[in-house]
Amino acid sequence: MSTESECPPGDPKWQTMWNILEPKLRERMIHGNKEYGDVTFDRPLSELLIEIEEEILDQIVWSAIAWARLRRVQVRAGLAPFEG
Repeated sequence: MSTESECPPGDPKWQTMWNILEPKLRERMIHGNKEYGDVTFDRPLSELLIEIEEEILDQIVWSAIAWARLRRVQVRAGLAPFEG
């Protein structure tokens, strides 16, 4: 699946990142197939949209938690002012 032709020509950074990302995507698809069975592509679109919405909300929450933890580290390191 991963070939030079799938990446912007002459961009080694893109190729490097794709080489890291592609196996992770493949792993997630294999995991999803095991978890949900071989019905993923047959699920109604309405179910997929609900699933996407839930995943987006999860990402927002986890990003906020990660941001708060990073901010705490920045404050402790003197890289950001304490705001609170």
